[in-house]
Amino acid sequence: MSVRLLRAAAAALLTSMLATVAFAADQESGTRTWALKVPSVERVVFRGVVSHDAAGMGTGSMLYPAPNAAGLLVAILTHGLLNEGAKQSQKDKLQSEADEVLKPFRPVLDGFTHAQLIRSALPRQRTNDARRALAADESPALDWTVEIAPVFSMTRDQRAVVLDNAVRIYAPATSDAAYAQTIRVVSRPVAAGDAALPESLESHWNADDGRRLLDLSAALLAESLDVAMAGAQRPAPPPDAVQRTFRYVEGGAEKMERGSLVEAGCGRLLLRTLRGWLMSVPAATEGDPPGCTPR
Repeated sequence: MSVRLLRAAAAALLTSMLATVAFAADQESGTRTWALKVPSVERVVFRGVVSHDAAGMGTGSMLYPAPNAAGLLVAILTHGLLNEGAKQSQKDKLQSEADEVLKPFRPVLDGFTHAQLIRSALPRQRTNDARRALAADESPALDWTVEIAPVFSMTRDQRAVVLDNAVRIYAPATSDAAYAQTIRVVSRPVAAGDAALPESLESHWNADDGRRLLDLSAALLAESLDVAMAGAQRPAPPPDAVQRTFRYVEGGAEKMERGSLVEAGCGRLLLRTLRGWLMSVPAATEGDPPGCTPR
C-alpha cells in the first residue's frame, strides 16, 4: 500500500474515532440531538424474500456496502446490487416471482412513503435523545445526521417481514461517516393456523388500510436505528470473539447464521455476522422481561 493510501486510511480512522468519542461525550452530557434524513426516493422499497441458491448467490444474502445510504437505495432500485453476467436474467426472474407475494398489499404499499415511515418510526425508538426528521434537501445544522436506505422484504408465507437497512451516522458539520453499518431486522412470525389466527394473512395485513403492515415496518426501522445508535458507541469487537451457529425463525422457516452474539434481551438476539454486519432476530425463548416491548 502506498504512503498516500496509508495516510488517507489513518486520517479516516482518526476522524471516525474522534467522531465516535464526541458521540459518546454528547450522550453523557445529555446534549446530543440527531436528525434522521428522509431518503430522496419517495416510496418505501418492498420486495419478496427470495432465495438465490439457484442463481449461485447463496441464501439470505444481505445488502452489499455502498459509498452512502442514498447511493445504496438507488442501486437497489436499479438492480445494481445483483451480479452482472449470464445469470442476471435468472436472478431477475427469481425476484419477480418472489415479489408476487406483495400483490395483495400493493394498494397499501404503493402509497407508503419514507416520510410517513420515519414519522411513525421515531416515537417507537427506545432512546430518549432529541430527534427529528430531516428533509432530503434540508441542512442538518448542529444535529448528528443519520442517513438510511431501508429495504423491506416479506416472506413467501406472509408471516414475517425482514428489513435490511444501510445506516450512516455523521457528526455535526462533517462529511465523513463516523459510523457505517448494514443492519438486518427480522420480525417475529405471525401465528399460523385457524386456531391462532381467525383470519387470512392477507386480511390480517390489509385490515384498517394496512395499519398492521405499516406499523410493523415502522417498528422494524426503529429497531434498526436503536441498533445503529448503540453500535456507534460500542467498542470494536475483539478479533478472537467466539463464533457459533445461531438458529432463528424467518416466517415459518428455520434459518441459521454464523457469527458472534453482541447482546440478548427483549425477545431478540443481536448478532454480528462473519461479514461484520449486524442482525437482530427473534429469540427462541418463552416470555419477555418486564417492561419489554418485543418487535
